[in-house]
Amino acid sequence: MVIKKNIPKLTIGYATHNRKHLITNRLKAINALKIPFEVEIIVIDNASTDGTYEAIKDLTNRTKIKAYRNNNNLGFSGNFIEILKRASGDYVLWSSDEDEINLKGIESLFKWIEGKELDVVFLNHYQKINLKKIIATRKNKSRLLYQEDLWGGCHLPGAVWNRKVAIKSIKDWGKLKIRFPQLSKYYPNLMILIRMLPNYKSYFFNEHITYQVEYAKSQHISKPGLQYYHLNPRWLQHIELLDFISSCIKLEKKPSRIKYLQSLKRSLNENLYSFLSEAIRQEEPYLYSYFIRSHTPNYLIKRWYKLIKLVFKSFLEDPSLALDRIKKRLKVRYVDHKKI
Repeated sequence: MVIKKNIPKLTIGYATHNRKHLITNRLKAINALKIPFEVEIIVIDNASTDGTYEAIKDLTNRTKIKAYRNNNNLGFSGNFIEILKRASGDYVLWSSDEDEINLKGIESLFKWIEGKELDVVFLNHYQKINLKKIIATRKNKSRLLYQEDLWGGCHLPGAVWNRKVAIKSIKDWGKLKIRFPQLSKYYPNLMILIRMLPNYKSYFFNEHITYQVEYAKSQHISKPGLQYYHLNPRWLQHIELLDFISSCIKLEKKPSRIKYLQSLKRSLNENLYSFLSEAIRQEEPYLYSYFIRSHTPNYLIKRWYKLIKLVFKSFLEDPSLALDRIKKRLKVRYVDHKKI
C-alpha cells in the first residue's frame, strides 16, 4: 500500500473493559497485518478486573502497538475521551474491541482527505458474518454532514475525528460532566459533533476502516424501576441535549453560527417522535404498537373527533370554557418555534 508522506497520521484506538477474549482476538489479527507506518494503534484498558491488561501487554510486547490502563473505570465516555488525549495522530478513529481493520479502507481514506480541512468523517460500518457474508449496518454517500443527519451520524464505530478540533471541543469536559450527566455519560461524540457542525467541515465517506466480526452483550444495561427504564433516561438525555445546544448558543458571537445552532435545536425537537418511539420499542413492543398507531390517519381522525365533540358539549354548557380550550390547543400547535 503506497501512502504519501504528507498524509496526516491516523490513530486507531481500541477501548476495552473486562472483555479479554475479544481484545486478544483483535490484537492477534492486528499483529498479522502490515499496518502502515503512518497509522498508530493504541489500546486502553478501562481498569478491567479479569486480567485484560496483562493479556494486552503480552500481545503488544515488542510491537508498535501502545497499551495503556486507566487507574479507575472512567466509563464508556471517559475512555473515549482518554483515547483522544493519548492519541498522537492528526486523526483518531475510536474502535470497538469487536471490530477488525480494513487496510484498503485506510488507503482510500488517506487519498480522500488529502488537501481537505476536516473536523470529522463518518465512514461506513459492517458486520462480517462467519468471515464470508458482510452486512452493512451503516452505508453512506460521500457528502457533507447536515444537521438533519445528526442522529444517524453520532455513532462512534467508524468515526474519524480531527484530534485537535475534537479536544478543543471538550476542553471544558469537567464542567460538562457535571452540568450534563446523562448526555456526557452516553453521548460525548454527539456533544463534540454539535460544536463541530457549524464549521461545515463534517462529512460522510463511502468506505470503511473497521468492521464487526464478534458480538458481546452490552455492558450498558438499564435497570428496571418504578418508571419506564428506557424511556426515562432517553427523555433526560433529550432535555440535556437541548440545554447543551442552548449553552453553545450563549457562547457564540457569530450570527451565522447562532442561527445554525438554533436550527439544529428545532431539528432535534422535530425528531422527538422517533427518539421516544425507539425508547418505547425497546421497553415494550406491545406498547410500541399502540404508540405508532396513534399517529395514523385513523387515530388522528378519532382524536380530533373526540376534541370537537368535547368542545361542542362544553360550548353548550359554558361558551367561555370552550373558547379557552380552543385557544390552548391553538397556542400549543402554532407556537412561534423560532423563539424556542
